[in-house]
This record gives sequence, structure tokens and C-alpha cells, in this order.
Amino acid sequence: MQLGCQPMSPSIPPHLEPNSTNTLLVQPGVLVVKRHHILVRCSHWLNVLLLLGLILSGISIYWASPIYQHKPEPVTGNFDVAADIGIWMCRHVPGLHHYASPPDWIYNHVSLGPGMLAPALRLHWLCAYLFMLNGMVYVAGLVMGGGWRSLVPRRTDLVDALRMLRYYLGVPFAKLTRRQWPHPEFSTKYNPLQRAAYFSVPVAGFLSVATGWAIHKPMQLHWLAALFGGFDAARVWHFWLMWLFIFFVVPHVILVFADRWDTLRSMIVGWSTRVDRSGTIKMNNEEKGNSAEPKDLPSTGKGSEQDVAELPAADPEDTNPSVPTAIETQTTVKATSPQVDTDETPSLSANQVPQTDPVAVPAAAEPVDVKEHQSLFGERPLPIVEMAPRILRYRTRRDVLLFGAGAMAAAASARFFLPPATLSHPGVRGDMSIAGKEWLLNKAIRVDDDVAETLYSANRMVPIYTKSQITPIKNNYNGATPDPAYIPGWRLTLDGLSSGLIVSLDIRALLVHHQIHDQITRLVCVEGWSAIAWWSGLRFDDLLHAYPPVSQAKWAHIESSVNLDTNGNPDPYFVSIDLLTAQHPQTLLATHLNGKPLTVEHGTPLRLLAPVKLGLKNIKAITRITYTKDEPPDYWAKRGYSRYDGI
Repeated sequence: MQLGCQPMSPSIPPHLEPNSTNTLLVQPGVLVVKRHHILVRCSHWLNVLLLLGLILSGISIYWASPIYQHKPEPVTGNFDVAADIGIWMCRHVPGLHHYASPPDWIYNHVSLGPGMLAPALRLHWLCAYLFMLNGMVYVAGLVMGGGWRSLVPRRTDLVDALRMLRYYLGVPFAKLTRRQWPHPEFSTKYNPLQRAAYFSVPVAGFLSVATGWAIHKPMQLHWLAALFGGFDAARVWHFWLMWLFIFFVVPHVILVFADRWDTLRSMIVGWSTRVDRSGTIKMNNEEKGNSAEPKDLPSTGKGSEQDVAELPAADPEDTNPSVPTAIETQTTVKATSPQVDTDETPSLSANQVPQTDPVAVPAAAEPVDVKEHQSLFGERPLPIVEMAPRILRYRTRRDVLLFGAGAMAAAASARFFLPPATLSHPGVRGDMSIAGKEWLLNKAIRVDDDVAETLYSANRMVPIYTKSQITPIKNNYNGATPDPAYIPGWRLTLDGLSSGLIVSLDIRALLVHHQIHDQITRLVCVEGWSAIAWWSGLRFDDLLHAYPPVSQAKWAHIESSVNLDTNGNPDPYFVSIDLLTAQHPQTLLATHLNGKPLTVEHGTPLRLLAPVKLGLKNIKAITRITYTKDEPPDYWAKRGYSRYDGI
């Protein structure tokens, strides 16, 4: 019996049967195009912080030994080009006439500050290791999201880049004269000028890392330093690569803001509402040699100007170009189901026709089968999806809030890591001497020490130079040069021997009983300068065989009791050397420099020459050597520098 009820249509599910009591208006979906993979976005913004840390610390390191120098000026004694700029500014810029230290103006405002080498080195290597790790994340994002294809140069890029340059140069004049100035048409994700810039940045990042290692490990990686023309040339490369990043960032930021909110948002949330369907299809057709035009594609039946390839309600971040959801030459489209905003208020667009439906179903899409072959390097069309407005707003709000939280965390971390003297310039106050800060910075140095120790090989020899390549070497005593009065009574004391004895030797005993070896090698200072010198002396390994250390000894504690501080007061100097380094064939206890006995300025009568270590380990005027099982204290390690100092 029917009981007076009309039968339901068999083609309509019961839960979707229309009725007069539940009528809602359809809220149209929004077309969005995925532009950046989540790993690309995260690494992009993290690079901003890391590059800032690298530049600030790098310029402080540069201050210790500037690449571009000239003869000291008679009046100021200045030899640094960067300091010259600061002096000129303080003389000619209003408000700077009474600046306390004009030569340091640049370093006080665009670096951590002058005389901050140890903090700068620790921060630089912390940022450097994070930069390398972040670079790998960036590359992974490019590969996973397919974005690497957008960066591959094309044969026509040179001509097309000139067209874009002409366009950018002509825009201001077109605005002034109210003329039309059409934008050159390109069917790729980036125009050729953008592609050249974005391609050059990863290349510059790779070269920055390579030149950084060439400078940091010029002995163990001497082949890498040779690729860039040697140690000093690698420093020049590294310096100008830093400026390449600066020259890129400034116009890049200006153009991003000039291009309005959508461009900046796309790097935060990953998608853009600027959907050029025809351009996407045209790009795809060009890659495949297909002549299909947008008008040949099926229509949604809604009369819209843009056809839609719909997806289930999912985050655009989860879409991948390898998944067949992009609009291709063959597209399957389903009509959009009704949507309701979060406040349950129906919304109506200008061209939208009211429809009735008891349930608001999220916009959905069906996968599109890609049937035609694409070349490996061919740029794929960007995935286009239709997303419910409420979901779009929610995810935009979520990602922007997360970005804001990340920016605040970055500002807090800058205040955490930067020295108080650096923070005082912009007016930041507060004591940030936290134990965790020192632990993290020291951990970065220890990681670098472990890397250097891993790279070490007793069979790897440092480069040998000729006498024609010898360069002047500085008297780089940290304090005052010692008084020569110590020389007549000088003796070398050996302690920690297997015999249990304490041995005292004079210079004659060392020269008579041990063979003298010559070598011309490079000495690299922690400040950045280097010198090639001709050294002569006995091998440290020969002394170890003549006077064996205690069993299981791994370290040599080397002291100089004649060292002075800047005021001329006694300031004993001491370094720790691992016995593997001491046993290296090129590690000498030097007695001669450039064919002549050592002078007081260079550590007469005996100094350490370990070319696989930084200069601060090459202690002068040695008076005592003690062998130990545990790592002994080190003068400069207590002051924030590395312990191992392998190069």
C-alpha cells in the first residue's frame, strides 16, 4: 500500500532527496594552483635566518683579516678598504661626525662587531652546517614537488630574458606616459629573468659551501682549494658569493611586495589564486607538441571561463605533480557540489544560480589520466584544484599564523644567539648569557672538530711549494714579543714519558741527535691570513721515538712559559696536540725559518710547525711537552675557539 506517499526516484539516494524545508544556496569553489612544495617553503624561509647569521658572522671574520687591503695610510694607519668606507661616512654623513671609532663603523653595523672572532666563528659554523642541511631539504622539496623543472635553463632564455629586462625598464615610463606596455607572454612557471635568478641562487649556495670548505680545510681538501685557484683566491670567491646573495635578496623582496599579496602568500601557504588555465594548457601542449586549445576541453556546464579539475577536499600541500590531478589535454570534470561557509550562511557569487540541496558536500575532483609521454626535463603544468572557500580561509589563516609564529621564533633566536655587544647597537637590552646558548655554540664547534678529525689521514701530505712562492710571515704574538733574555737559559722539558723520568734538553742536544728536515708549506692563521714559508727542524715523530710517551698516551700538552700578555706581564701559553698529528711526517719542531735560525718574533729556539693545524696551534718558544691519556686544556679553547683546529 502506498499510504498516500509518492515513491522516491530510484536514481536519487534517499539522503539527497530534495524537499521544501531544507533549501541552501551553493557556494562556489575557488580555483587555486599549487606553486611550492612544503619542503621548499620551509627551507626558503629558514634560509633567510641562516643567511643573515652567515653574513653577520662572516663580515666579523673578514674584519680579522680583510681580503682587500692597501698600504697603511700615514695618518690613520688604516689598511682596510671597508674601514676606509666607514671613515669617509663618518666625515661626510650628517649625524656621524662624532662617531667614536670611524674605522669600525661598517663592522659595528653590518656584522657582529669588530674584535669578535671567536663568537663569529662559532655562529658561522653553526649556521653553515644548518645551511647545508637546509639545502638538502630544499633540493628534496624541488625533486618531490617537481619544481626543479621550472629552474632548468632553456635555449631561448637569453633572448627572452632581454625581453623581460626591456619590459621592466619600460614600465615606469609607460606609467608616466599612460601608455600600454604589454607584458611578454610566457607559458612557464617563471619568466626567463626570474628563472635565471632562481637558478643562480642554488648554484651560488653550492659554490658558497664549496669555497667555505676550501677555506676551512685547505690542507685536507687542498684539491678543492686548488679548484678555486688556491686558499687566497677561494676567500675572494667566498666574499663575492656573499654579495651575490645580498644583491639578489634586495630586489627580490622589492619585486615580491610590488607583485602584491598573492605572490608572498604562495610562498607561505603553497598555492596561488592566480589561475591561468589557458597558459597551463598551452605550456603542456608546447611540451608535448599537442595542438589542442583550451576551447577543445570539456566544459563544466556552468558557463565559467575556466574549466576545473577538481580534487577531494585536501590540502594543496599534499598534492604532487606526479599524481594525475593536473589539467592535461584530456580532463574529466564533475559539477561542484553545494558548499556552506563556516558560519552556515549561504553565499552567492555574481553569476551563481541558486540550487537546492539538503547537504553541503565538499568540492571533489576525479583523477585525470595522463596518457601522453612527457620529456624528463619538460616543465609540468601546475596542479589546479577547486577548494571550498571555508577550507581555503581556514588553511590560509592556519599557515599565516604558523608563519608568524616562526618569524617570532626567529627573532627570539637571533636575540638568543647574538652577542650582547651586537644587540646593543639596535637598542636591544637584556642579559642573554644562558648556558644552553654556550652549549649549542660549543656543540657546533665540536661537530666541526669531529669532521676535521674524520678527514685527517696520516698518509695525506699537505702541498709543498717552491722557494719562489715564499711570502712574508707575520709576527703574530697575541701579546708583547718576549724579551730575548730567556734564550741563554732555555731548555726543553719532557714529561709523561714511559720511563717515568723528566728529561731536560738544550737546543744543541736536539740538533746533534736528530736529523734536520726541510719543507716549504703554508701556515694558515685562524684570522684568515696565510703565509708560505721554508721551515727546517726535527720531526716530532723522531722525538717521540727517542723519548717514548707513557702507554696509551693520546695527547701532547705543549707550553711556552716565556709568553707575555699585551702589557708585558707573564702569560703562559699552552696548546693541546693529538699524537696522530704529532706523528704526521710534516709536523716539525722547527729551529729555522727561510734558511736562518728562528728569531724571537717567530719563537726561537724551538717552535711547533704542524701544517695540518691552524696557526694558533703552532706554538712558539716551546719550553715543556707533557704526554697525557686525556685531552689537556688549551689556551684558545678556553676563549671560545676550537680544540682540534684541524685544517
